[in-house]
Amino acid sequence: MVYKLEHTMRQPKLFNVRGKYQQQSQYIAIQYNDFDSLILGSSMSTNFLCTEFDSIFGANSLKLAQAGGSLPTAMKLAAYTMGRKPLKYVLVDLSAPHFQPENYKFDDDVSKGKYLERLDELISLDSICYACNFFLNHQNTPISRDDYGAWTLGGKYASPLIRFASKAQTQRRPNENTYNITPQNTARARNVFAKVVFPLIKRYPDTTFLFFFPPHTFLTFQDLEFVDIIEYKRMVMKGLNAYPNVRLFDFQNAREITDNLENFRDYSHYMNPISSWILHQIAADNYWVCPENREEILESFLHSLQTYDYQADRKFLEDVNRQWQKSID
Repeated sequence: MVYKLEHTMRQPKLFNVRGKYQQQSQYIAIQYNDFDSLILGSSMSTNFLCTEFDSIFGANSLKLAQAGGSLPTAMKLAAYTMGRKPLKYVLVDLSAPHFQPENYKFDDDVSKGKYLERLDELISLDSICYACNFFLNHQNTPISRDDYGAWTLGGKYASPLIRFASKAQTQRRPNENTYNITPQNTARARNVFAKVVFPLIKRYPDTTFLFFFPPHTFLTFQDLEFVDIIEYKRMVMKGLNAYPNVRLFDFQNAREITDNLENFRDYSHYMNPISSWILHQIAADNYWVCPENREEILESFLHSLQTYDYQADRKFLEDVNRQWQKSID
């Protein structure tokens, strides 16, 4: 999705920006851009600013996080990159459990430049329409490193809170497929970490891996079994804490962020100022998870899950939506 031209990145005109099309372009970005650090993951990481990350950590970063991105895909991109060049930092969000190792056949083919062998997946009416629209309306419009993959508020909403309140009336709970944490799925996730994540960390001891549990509203977790959430996080924390080149952070009980619904545009997505706040907290080693404080962090989060006033948040969102509807009628 990006080509290096001077200090900007450009979108190719032949491929869509979603799914497999975006994966293809991520490998192009790795090959044609100069960088020493990667920002990977899901939509929880797409609004990080490379320029801010570089200023804080003394790096030259490339952001390849994408909406819906998974941990296995992020690790595959990191592995492909580190097979070509050393990296100082790899920043990855742990936004949601990933219970199944992904099929890397597509990734392997594209990373080796076998684009013609994947035409059946790359060329579709959707991609052709997108390419024509992009060519007519944007042509060679440059996209900065900071803008790559970033989402904005968009649409008719005057503020993130109004958008959140409006959407919450029709989407009463978060995506069940994303946050379907059960003991069985935790066991599957353990397999993902054992086969995909831990070997990569061990293979590159000179690279610092920065993992973090991003902040969500507590409404994200309301309908889940709280003990299952804690057991899943304990499994991830214990595994990552075993490696000296990993720095792990947990912002899900950062109540100054999670309790203020104005920080979010929906149940889980925080706005740009929170992305900046996260980078500064990581740099200061705040919310750092280590073996000595791990159980205390988990116990505190469990207590928050059990005692949080979910109904108050629901009522607040309903009131905001009602006032907004009156204002536009």
